Amino acid sequence: MASERRFRASRRSSAKSAAASQHPSNGIKEVSLAVTQTDEVMQQNATLVEENVATAASHADDAQRLSE
Repeated sequence: MASERRFRASRRSSAKSAAASQHPSNGIKEVSLAVTQTDEVMQQNATLVEENVATAASHADDAQRLSE
């Protein structure tokens, strides 16, 4: 499922952030990458939510028409 993959990617990003904080020489780059990846996942999730809302509204309209 797409949302599960995104959740796993977010967890990996968080793990990278934690690991990066232990290695100051690479830390800033790793944290920046993790933040960027987390932002991308959040944007993808927002898109999925919007799509699901539209689908739910469409199904509600269909159900209303069928019940008439």
